[in-house]
Amino acid sequence: MTEPLISSNKQASSGADPWMARIPIRPMLHKMRTGIFQRSGFEKWRKSGVAIVLGLGMLVPAIAETSSSPGRETLLMNFGWKFHKGALQVNDWYNGTKSGRYGIEPLDKSAQSQGIGMTYDDSSWRTLDLPHDFTVEAFASEKGNMGHGYFPAEVGWYRRHFTIPASDKGRRISVEFEGAFQTTTVYCNNFIVGVNRSGYGPFQFDITDFIQYGGENVLSVCVDGTMPEGWWYEGGGIYRDVHLVKTAPVHIPWG
Repeated sequence: MTEPLISSNKQASSGADPWMARIPIRPMLHKMRTGIFQRSGFEKWRKSGVAIVLGLGMLVPAIAETSSSPGRETLLMNFGWKFHKGALQVNDWYNGTKSGRYGIEPLDKSAQSQGIGMTYDDSSWRTLDLPHDFTVEAFASEKGNMGHGYFPAEVGWYRRHFTIPASDKGRRISVEFEGAFQTTTVYCNNFIVGVNRSGYGPFQFDITDFIQYGGENVLSVCVDGTMPEGWWYEGGGIYRDVHLVKTAPVHIPWG
């Protein structure tokens, strides 16, 4: 089943985005009531409601940053992912898989491996929502990494089915990850898209050339948390939001 995407406009209006909870609306209104505005004679305007309108106007730039503009549409992809903990015997880009054939069949038919493209059966995988940390779900033991709280360093796989309407043909389609720890390999349909080797920075891949317009698509994401970057608990998995971004062919690049 394909989980629908959520537009950033709906996200902002529904209060689903946690950053909105951090906007100090109540303290701002309190200052307008008792602070500098009152001392400057603004109290009289406040009673008519003008001060509140102007005060809330200060929030417009922050809200606009998460809203879709006419040339850019941002969709939240946090819901309806499938998850498997542990390494899988699948081809990767070191096995010489032919472009466009990845995920359909192994290059070596005698190998006990397969691609993880459109035909891969993930029905037995666990369903979950992001953000997600698969390391903290494990049990700490003396065999774990001492610097990481004795938790094991593991690998996790994620898959997300989604549709792109035929009307989007001609637009650029990208997937943006706000954070995943650590080495992250991204696949789209029967193609290997790219890899990110840092667990502390956001990254993006353009998947336009791999999309099936008017039909179902699937992202497969391998997150390898076995390579630590620090001497503290770092976790493992897609630990921040993922967005699908649609833009015009000519647009301001990401980053």
